[in-house]
Amino acid sequence: MTRLPPNAFSRSVGALAAMSTVLVATPNALGGDARFIPIPGLGKIPGSNENGCYVTAPDGYSNIRLSADGQVVTATAYQPGFVSGFVPFQIVRWTEAGGLEQITPACCYGIYGPVGISSDGSTIWGESWRWTTKGGFQLLSNLLPGDYHVFGCTSDGQTITGIRGTYGFDELDIFRWTVGEGAPEILPRPAANPLGYFYFNTISGDGSTIGGMAQGPDYTGSAVVLGANGVINLTPTQSQSNLVKDLSDDGSVAVGMASLPPYSLSAFRWTAQGGMEAIVPLADARACNADGTIIGGGRIEFGSPGLIAWIRIGDQPWTDLRDYLVAEQGLGAALEGWKLEAVQDISADGRTIVGSGINPQGCAQGFLVRLDLPGSNDIADMNGDGVVNSQDLAVMLSAWGSSGGPADMNRDGIVNSADLAIMLSRWTA
Repeated sequence: MTRLPPNAFSRSVGALAAMSTVLVATPNALGGDARFIPIPGLGKIPGSNENGCYVTAPDGYSNIRLSADGQVVTATAYQPGFVSGFVPFQIVRWTEAGGLEQITPACCYGIYGPVGISSDGSTIWGESWRWTTKGGFQLLSNLLPGDYHVFGCTSDGQTITGIRGTYGFDELDIFRWTVGEGAPEILPRPAANPLGYFYFNTISGDGSTIGGMAQGPDYTGSAVVLGANGVINLTPTQSQSNLVKDLSDDGSVAVGMASLPPYSLSAFRWTAQGGMEAIVPLADARACNADGTIIGGGRIEFGSPGLIAWIRIGDQPWTDLRDYLVAEQGLGAALEGWKLEAVQDISADGRTIVGSGINPQGCAQGFLVRLDLPGSNDIADMNGDGVVNSQDLAVMLSAWGSSGGPADMNRDGIVNSADLAIMLSRWTA
């Protein structure tokens, strides 16, 4: 295999970061604030795409992740020169203002993830590592000695969940642990599934609830949530397709995929009050916003290769994401030549979506969408109360001069008078 010169990757990152700062999404035809932004990355096939590509596992836990504030994206990126059997990759962090940043060593195996990101993007977890803006890259073994594997973190990035044990040799325990505290808390297994969890799970933003798949006999499984009321099996133990993939911030809503009638596979939404609801046939639900009202994922469409990204907003019927962005958000010109394959993550307010697709050059690439949604999703409505007033102004002034964040409404990297002008133009009360 031809290897890259030692500084080739750093040059690529620098060039792409510079390029990303000048990306301008095509203005939307409806005159709103919606934007579609291809995320520059690193190419899987040399020369296939000048912008490069984010290439991530379509299933499992190596997904593109988005911070709850909608400002930071993290993903697995492959170096140019990808060869099957030897996979040079690394984890990257991307923002509109700062571009692309490599946060883990370039390696072959063992640096899997990302699996969790804090609400402000300052902490990112992989299965066996952590990265912070202040401390950089650290192996998990330096923080938590033992055979632990991380699969999710809370909004503050301080509490993690995952499994303890060795794949194929142990009955895997599920654990929850807060950085700096004593031994991890080992959580109870469901009585119906005494082998415990397989290697998927997630944790709510507040840390109260864990969801995933509990392993049963012959590698079957059930979608489960584990919270203050103990373990709740959402589905029978019948298929590895039964899996919780995301939770609302307080854990009262779970989304995922399951074998449910009348279809063999469906995306579902479960609530503690209303129970299980199949919402999209032949699909999985991969992400939801903070209150579980905006959901997205990927679905199978017979006759079409790959997956098709979908979204459901509130009580409205689900729709193909691309169709929604063209018809409701006016982004037809920006989406020219794109095939959107999956929604991978959604911000807390539901205004920002990150996903994966096939770009006009035929290369796998990540994308970010800023939605123009009414009411509390207004970009200037800092506290989400449905109006833009003095309370939102106070939030913005408290962030004055800071780098990025929700108050940086024009995404130029600093909160200043330009953002104040945007807020005043949207003043409602």
